[in-house]
Amino acid sequence: MKASRLLRARGQTGLTLVELMISLAIGLFLVAAVAGVYIAARNVFVVTHSATIMDENARTAFAWIGNGIRQARFDGCRGSDGAIVGDTRRGAFTDWWNDIGNPVRGYSLSATDSRFANSVANSDALTLIGIDSSRETTVVSDDPASATITTGRHAFANGETLLVTDCQLNSLFIKTGGSAGGGSTQTIVHGATLNCSAALGDACANGGSGSASYTLNPGALIVPLVANAYYVAPASNADKGRSLWNTTTEVGGGLSARELVGGVERLAFRFAVDTDGDGSINGYLAPTAITDWTQVKAVQVRLLLATLPDSGAKSTGSNAYTFNGATITPAAGDRRIYREYTAIFSLRNQ
Repeated sequence: MKASRLLRARGQTGLTLVELMISLAIGLFLVAAVAGVYIAARNVFVVTHSATIMDENARTAFAWIGNGIRQARFDGCRGSDGAIVGDTRRGAFTDWWNDIGNPVRGYSLSATDSRFANSVANSDALTLIGIDSSRETTVVSDDPASATITTGRHAFANGETLLVTDCQLNSLFIKTGGSAGGGSTQTIVHGATLNCSAALGDACANGGSGSASYTLNPGALIVPLVANAYYVAPASNADKGRSLWNTTTEVGGGLSARELVGGVERLAFRFAVDTDGDGSINGYLAPTAITDWTQVKAVQVRLLLATLPDSGAKSTGSNAYTFNGATITPAAGDRRIYREYTAIFSLRNQ
């Protein structure tokens, strides 16, 4: 009986204070070890995920810009001297979105440029003018007196900027009206009010020098003009750094800006030029070094991307980077990861 009570008493004996402290210490050590592994793994995941997003954003940016470059530079017929045939616009219309004489052009921005909304300094911009060949139509007859062109079937909207070319004349105008329906022919009206206000077309005194009357030849091609500008501006969300932006012509007239890709900090363009006309590239020039944009045959695009400020991805070492041939150290406190991407796109429409 006494032995049984003794065994029960010994079996109910608890941990001593020393044993409890040792157990707690071991437990805390294990928790700290597991937490350290988790934090390290999470940091690796965040950095890897952010780098993947940077790669995807770069591919998306190149897709946007590259597609615009490939479609640029169609401005109707040209003469043997390279001049636009019979350009009846008469005035020096050099708005970037209607300057068909320079359908590919770059800009080095030393400050915010009003042509590109909220554009940042120390970055480049690119403007591209082309056509949407999938929506072309041809002239059946032309009546300049009523500013009415009879054409084949088309899907042009009122307010669209159109290019008409018949190898004797190239002219820009805005569609202000016309018939639609299921017939084999339709009409396009280019009323004077809208066309004069936009300094386009041949029905009004453009640039103060007037314009000659001209009747389009049957078979003349009519295509919608498409203009795009690409540049860097602050992201629409203040926590997202900078983004690649695009300003484009609207179907109803005017321009609209849209945010395309996040994390794009800077742009740089170099233009492959054929300066002697022999069909081969003579070199790559910065925008400020080019005087004749018709010599451009290809465009080198350089993107500087960075992890987003709110992504949590930070460099643990030096995050100095090289962009456009220069080594740059970010400002103190900026631990984002930077990466340069480069691609070259040829102009298809020569």
